[in-house]
Amino acid sequence: MSNVVTVNLEQLERCIRVAWAANVPAAEWGRPGYAKSSIAAQLTQGLRWKMYDIRLTLYEPCDLAGVYYPKDGVCSILPPDWLPFEEIVGDLACVLFLDEFDRAEPQMQNTALQLIQDRRVHDRPLSPSCRLILAGNGTTDALTFALSEAAATRMCHLYIDHASDKTRQSWQRWAGRNDVSSAMRAFAEYRWSEFHNGETEYRDNARLNLRTAVMADRLMAACDEMGGAFKTDDIELPLVSGCIGRGPATQYLAIRRAHATLQDIDAVLASPETAKVPGEISEVYALTCALLDRVRGDNARDVAERIVRFAVRLPAEIAASGFRQLTEKCPSIVTDANYLAWCQQNAF
Repeated sequence: MSNVVTVNLEQLERCIRVAWAANVPAAEWGRPGYAKSSIAAQLTQGLRWKMYDIRLTLYEPCDLAGVYYPKDGVCSILPPDWLPFEEIVGDLACVLFLDEFDRAEPQMQNTALQLIQDRRVHDRPLSPSCRLILAGNGTTDALTFALSEAAATRMCHLYIDHASDKTRQSWQRWAGRNDVSSAMRAFAEYRWSEFHNGETEYRDNARLNLRTAVMADRLMAACDEMGGAFKTDDIELPLVSGCIGRGPATQYLAIRRAHATLQDIDAVLASPETAKVPGEISEVYALTCALLDRVRGDNARDVAERIVRFAVRLPAEIAASGFRQLTEKCPSIVTDANYLAWCQQNAF
């Protein structure tokens, strides 16, 4: 079994909505015929947005740029109208859907890198209100190409669970809303195992780097904002692991939970010598970062001195990390007696 975190179809819809809210490109991965295109289309229609459904396999790399022509003695470019460039559509609310992305040859995938990450081709930006989604089959089908790390780290990867009861139930709800006959729904209920032939092995495309970490953070911020509209707690791990991988995602979410339940920061700053030091390392890191956020404005030096008096009680590795950031935020702290004593004691 692959180490990716999978989602059922109903969770996939919510993941895509969060990704669009965060303006993070999302990639749906699954076997052929499992509603990837339909879900993207229905979500777009529900928002009353326009969809640009593009198959990169139909184009050459130069097609993305447009047609070159002479203008005023220089070579200019006429952009294609099948991409939602701002100069053509303005601030149009739309979705750019790059379906069957991994069937495009690597050269074409590489050409699309700027489009996915920078939302532009050359100097032509997409509509500011355009959102991107991709779909592919990955290792579930033949004649596909693996993504380069450059491509894989430009999107959040969402892997469809084909076999579980939750996927069966979400498909049944979808089928009931889309005029699938009761006979076919009954057949699917009765012979569900023949629809998927077991669990699917996925190649994990997620990688932890600075870019994907920021994407994961933006997705969690969007979850916080949209938590009142629909349930998000069960899609946090799929969203974050789809950016940075399952292991790092588990660690990040643990720190995030610790950060949400931190002890009173004002109380720590008021009594730094006696404030409780958390027992969990993730909580210590979260508390340290929260304290450092307070170093600003006219009282930066006073807050920094209080942080030093608390940080000298922390494990040396965590204290050192905090002091590196503290000296950047408040350079004058290097003259503090407690800081100098700790540095001398720890050869820092």
